[in-house]
Amino acid sequence: MASSVSLSFKELGIDVVRYHWRGMFVKRGTPEPVIERLFDGVGRAVKSQRFQDYLRDTATLDGSMARAAYAKMLEEQAKADTLMLREMGALK
Repeated sequence: MASSVSLSFKELGIDVVRYHWRGMFVKRGTPEPVIERLFDGVGRAVKSQRFQDYLRDTATLDGSMARAAYAKMLEEQAKADTLMLREMGALK
């Protein structure tokens, strides 16, 4: 009988912590008023009682952030992921 063993990154010798995030992307060239309307609509949905209940029930953080902060976070994560993949030998 085969058994399945799951190891964390740390147990594999990889010093990395990752978290789940969600976000929205739009096609380059999307008019700013459209982007703002989408951003505002998602912001209202996140603040809704139903979504707040979901966050509470799943022990999930809201994590809402301004567009510029989100773009910066994505840029920093891409750099860190590239470095990690190089260290693991997955990228040259």
